[in-house]
Amino acid sequence: MRQREPPLPSCRPAPCETGFTLVETLVAMFVTTLILLSVAQLMITSLYVHRSATDLTETTALSSERLEQMRNTQYDLLLPGGSIAVNAAGFWENLDINGDGVNDYARRWEVLDLGDRKEIRVRTMSLLSTMGPPKETTLHQLVAPE
Repeated sequence: MRQREPPLPSCRPAPCETGFTLVETLVAMFVTTLILLSVAQLMITSLYVHRSATDLTETTALSSERLEQMRNTQYDLLLPGGSIAVNAAGFWENLDINGDGVNDYARRWEVLDLGDRKEIRVRTMSLLSTMGPPKETTLHQLVAPE
């Protein structure tokens, strides 16, 4: 006669082996915290870069606008003078582009007489840079009589 074999063990874990241990939970929380801090730092850097690019775009657009106005001025009316380094009477202005009563940008320009042509230089600087150093853009254009 054959002897009966013992029954196979159950596949279910014992009650004391279910769930996560305290160490596993702490490790998971630590890893999650590291990931969230990395994402937060990435968001802060992204905001900084976005604001910096916005300032630079605005200064370039304002310089380009003034340069275009001066290029459309009759050649004989472009009187030499001004400075892009300091405020010279009649050759600078402060700009409040958002209408809050606070000057956001300063724009300076100069016209140089080079004999057979004139050079126009325009510099726009942000006055209220909230992140990083103030941004500035300088554009120049040679203009010849028609």
